[in-house]
Amino acid sequence: MNSKIIHFDETGLKVEGNNYWIHVASNEELTCYTAHKKRGKEAIFQPLKRKRLEY
Repeated sequence: MNSKIIHFDETGLKVEGNNYWIHVASNEELTCYTAHKKRGKEAIFQPLKRKRLEY
């Protein structure tokens, strides 16, 4: 996403008894949800650095 206004959020989730984090990045037009074992900046930005997001 390339936007001046962007919102990030994360919340915990159990997957087969393991802790994961759901990360959300959104602006007025798009929302990207990803699940990751890690929390924080690295986990949030890793999927957004891909050249092409999977829809």
